Amino acid sequence: MMPRADIDEAPTREQIDLKLLVAGWVVQDKSRINLIESLAIAVR
Repeated sequence: MMPRADIDEAPTREQIDLKLLVAGWVVQDKSRINLIESLAIAVR
């Protein structure tokens, strides 16, 4: 399946991050990882 060309990465990343936060995940930047902050961590 080919990715949709009409969706930019930044808005897609925002949608994914929001869904992760709503599901109880902590979303962290790669440059500021804190692996003991939570059991559910997503690194962008």
